[in-house]
Amino acid sequence: MTPAEKILRRFENNKLVSFAIVIGVVVIALSSFTEALQKLGALLFRHSKPNVTLAEANNWKKGPPPIEEPYRPLPPKLQQRFDQESENLLKAGFVIAPSNLTTYRVEEPTTIKVMVPVTETLRYAIVACGNASINGLRGALFDEQGNLLDSDEGDRKISLKQSSDYTGTIECFIEVKDVDAVGQINTAIARRAPKEQHNSESSGVEPTFKMEGSPPTDSPERKEK
Repeated sequence: MTPAEKILRRFENNKLVSFAIVIGVVVIALSSFTEALQKLGALLFRHSKPNVTLAEANNWKKGPPPIEEPYRPLPPKLQQRFDQESENLLKAGFVIAPSNLTTYRVEEPTTIKVMVPVTETLRYAIVACGNASINGLRGALFDEQGNLLDSDEGDRKISLKQSSDYTGTIECFIEVKDVDAVGQINTAIARRAPKEQHNSESSGVEPTFKMEGSPPTDSPERKEK
């Protein structure tokens, strides 16, 4: 009998060791199966951005124009989603000024159009989040030539990002697909300069601000000094 056969014979005679081996094989198999399911799910259900043309965006909902109001928080759970998205931008080096926080009131399906001044080399992010009356948002961002820069859609939250290769404006469309009663949508526009421009007076980065209910956050310029 070879040494290997002797070892196998010992395992066969030791029920505890055999049981441990079986459990180990099962655990490995389940782990591989779970990992495979996760990869399959990511492949099948990954979020795809809608491909939209400027002409199509101009034909989105044509309801009564939204009413711009002084910024006010959403109900707690939905405001938390808005704050979290803003905090993620701040952590990524973006800056949001109080003047770039806006609240819109909508009572029927409609489309919000926002012209955003941009500076060459800066990166921009636009976030929109609605209250429980909002049923579906879709957003698209276009440059001055009508080229699609970014798009997104979601139940009550969308996020659009793009770096600018020119100084001028970009046009943002936010479609409210459906609304019950009175809907509220909060938007935020964030800017981020390349690291080498953080100390430049002409970088176009605005002062930071304190989100309601969140701790103060230093701007990238202050952190680097």
